[in-house]
Amino acid sequence: MSLPLSDYSKELLRHLAENLKISETEILAIAIQRLHNEVFIKQEPDDGPLSDEYRAYLQERADKEMKHPVVFTQSLFD
Repeated sequence: MSLPLSDYSKELLRHLAENLKISETEILAIAIQRLHNEVFIKQEPDDGPLSDEYRAYLQERADKEMKHPVVFTQSLFD
């Protein structure tokens, strides 16, 4: 596929590729992905940390739901 770019856009693309030391195709792929994320991916704002009361409530509910205790045999830090 061939996309017509203005001389200014071509120069910007060339400059980015030279400075980032990646191909112009990779620059365009990154730009398209970032635009897609900006337009289509909606992230709800975080309401901050959970209160101690709510965490205790969640733990109580989890304890009731779990039939067997979970034992982890692996660690990310071993």
